[in-house]
Amino acid sequence: LARRKDGSTFPCVIYSSLVTGADGGPAGIRGILTDITDQKDMARALREEKEFSDNIGNALNDIFYVLSVEKGGLLVRWNRACSELSGYSDEELAGMTVFDFFDAGGRQAQEEFLGRLMAEGSASMEAVAIRKDGSRKPYHFSSTLIRDDEGNPLYVAGIGRDMSELIAARESLRESEERYRQIFDHATEGIFQSTLEGNLKSVNPAFARMYGYGSPERLREELADGTIDLYFDPAERDEVIRRLLEDGAVAGMDVRFKRRDGSPLWITLNAHVVRDTGGRIL
Repeated sequence: LARRKDGSTFPCVIYSSLVTGADGGPAGIRGILTDITDQKDMARALREEKEFSDNIGNALNDIFYVLSVEKGGLLVRWNRACSELSGYSDEELAGMTVFDFFDAGGRQAQEEFLGRLMAEGSASMEAVAIRKDGSRKPYHFSSTLIRDDEGNPLYVAGIGRDMSELIAARESLRESEERYRQIFDHATEGIFQSTLEGNLKSVNPAFARMYGYGSPERLREELADGTIDLYFDPAERDEVIRRLLEDGAVAGMDVRFKRRDGSPLWITLNAHVVRDTGGRIL
């Protein structure tokens, strides 16, 4: 630090050299003093900016990464979650590329993904990454290409989100839907869904057979007006709709439906209204 006349100090760099006399001995020192306040301020600003961005990245539960395009996908920046979820230390990650986290098939998919990224500027994909211990974890990756002022690709920045819970939820939903479908298809009672306007959305095989149709598809094909044509007396349908709108359900209501041959069929109807999250009837 150099001291000014007023007593304040400032950072500086001093370049000096020895001045020799005629006899070759030291005669003095010649020097140049350069104020580096601006450089110091810039370095501090950059340091604070990096610390700020690191704190943001480390606050994410998702993996954050920056890859060097020039260096073949080398990791140049990552957050704490990247290290924790991958099982690699920061020192190990510093020498790894994006391809080191995938098997042969995954590396091929990553190459195609990067090619699409170069062409479109941003892209996303689902892939299974391999942790240091060999375990596998599904991720959804979203990446953006960063270019210089001349448009040359420099880095790929992105986020990887663990999809384990989502995939488990999907599988649970699929199994639930399959169980419902099994019950729906094999029930001995007739089951149907329709809109208030009378358009059939689904019927099960038992329902179709009760009314003399060979299959649910045949029933929907022949009933141009859906459930409206199923009622023997349209007034009874009007009463069903009135009760559904007023009470939200009907239970044990005896009504006459109409078979394919036009004959009446007495049934005991149990029905309820289904609404969406906004309260609208579906």
